Amino acid sequence: MRRAIQELTSILKDESRRPSPHVCITFASSERIYIWVGKIATTSYNEPIVREAVAFFSTLIESEEEDFLENQAFSESLMRLVIRITGPKRIPLGPETEVEIVELALRIATKIRLQ
Repeated sequence: MRRAIQELTSILKDESRRPSPHVCITFASSERIYIWVGKIATTSYNEPIVREAVAFFSTLIESEEEDFLENQAFSESLMRLVIRITGPKRIPLGPETEVEIVELALRIATKIRLQ
């Protein structure tokens, strides 16, 4: 599962560096793939999968094609993931993954501030 999420993230990152159209990012948005990535991460209790899910969400947030933060389903999926990995019944994570979660939160704050 980790490898599949890693591959999705890699495809989206590569595509975001290319000129438009970004059909994979649009597909991820229209088919709401992020919902399943979030669910997989929150139910896996597997740190490498959680780490890849954080990278996946971060990649979508950084993309210019779709406005993911304004999408209610995306925001709910992201919040479920963050609450599950940082809340009272949290998944045990190493320091590198915790840093990536903080960086994700900072990216969100920066993107909101720039809008």
